[in-house]
Amino acid sequence: MAIKVLLADDSKDVRQAIKTLFEYYPGINLVGEAENLDEAVLKSFELRPDVVVLDLRLAAGGITPQQRDFISRAKLVAITVGADASSNTLAQNIGARELVDKSDLSRTLIPTILRLARTKTAGAG
Repeated sequence: MAIKVLLADDSKDVRQAIKTLFEYYPGINLVGEAENLDEAVLKSFELRPDVVVLDLRLAAGGITPQQRDFISRAKLVAITVGADASSNTLAQNIGARELVDKSDLSRTLIPTILRLARTKTAGAG
């Protein structure tokens, strides 16, 4: 069964680059895209992805408990430019299981998604 992924990034170019990566992995099905956090939350609720790939910058202004609840129903991968300690802290605060630097997406994003998809969600059977 294909892994359903929701991609949320405010950059059309980044979304296109990631979509191109996914084309080489038939086991990953991009079910939707979002340009901002509110849209990501709504689409996460509607589409029920297995994994949400979220640009960390979209959550930089903070994330409400309700937003975190909707997004955390999927496994969250945060992506950012120049991952550092503060990025890692923000990623953890929003419930991301992984933080991937955008400069390394072509090498690490697919393996990260595949690894997370194989892990059970907390409390899952």
